[in-house]
Amino acid sequence: MSFDPPAGMPSLESQLHATTDVVRVNILVPSALRKEWKAMALASDKTLTDFIIEAMQHQTTRVKQTEISKQ
Repeated sequence: MSFDPPAGMPSLESQLHATTDVVRVNILVPSALRKEWKAMALASDKTLTDFIIEAMQHQTTRVKQTEISKQ
């Protein structure tokens, strides 16, 4: 799942800052994993923040759908 805003549209990160309270999440990850995420984000023309938020939104949606299907 990817969010590619049209030209001139603010990034997901800036939209979040404008629409909701924003908090920092500090996680420890191996440097090799961070480098991999950063490379993937750059290849997608996204910030690392946007890349991680999108991935977690996708994962959250997937988990919710799995829980609903179990009911």
